[in-house]
Amino acid sequence: MMRTGCDRAAHAPAGLLQALCLFCSLLGMLAGAHAESDDPPPGFRVIDVRSERIDSLYRVDANLHLVLSPAAREALDNGLPLTFLIRLQVLRPRRYLWDEVIAEVVQRFRLRYHALARRYLLENLNTDARYTFATLDQALARLGRLRRFPLIDTHLLDPDATYLARIRVELDIEALPTPMRVMAYLSRDWRLDSDWYEWRLQG
Repeated sequence: MMRTGCDRAAHAPAGLLQALCLFCSLLGMLAGAHAESDDPPPGFRVIDVRSERIDSLYRVDANLHLVLSPAAREALDNGLPLTFLIRLQVLRPRRYLWDEVIAEVVQRFRLRYHALARRYLLENLNTDARYTFATLDQALARLGRLRRFPLIDTHLLDPDATYLARIRVELDIEALPTPMRVMAYLSRDWRLDSDWYEWRLQG
């Protein structure tokens, strides 16, 4: 006797059924992501950066433009926390090889939605600082303002050399639950990251 898909699903292990349900739910979210909307197009972008030497440290101010895709926003509003990485690097230019990365700092943030309180919680995973916001736009605006962030100690730089610094922001797909991570790698709606924004840094 030929079994239908439903018959086969009924005999599947419980874990497989849960994964199948999650897969179907994700397909629904991705389908909804293409609906018409007046919202700005999703994507991450570095607007501008300023670095300043204060005592023996270079500190960075940056403004980031962050708009979630409908799929990521729906997942967030349904209880899935999202992790963001702000990655800064200092490079030594080399003529015949790729530039050498001599320092990298990664600032990690987690954003989640509390349905009962109807508030968005933004947590700096490096410092444990927490902020709450009434709207997602407010939370993303705060996340997009990096102020006086320590980049590198000037003692590590050659005072006669010129270095490059760069910054980018990305959604951390690796922090998603495993079944959702697979879908995220396959969907453009989840590949949210900016280009590198590069500037010169005097040693």
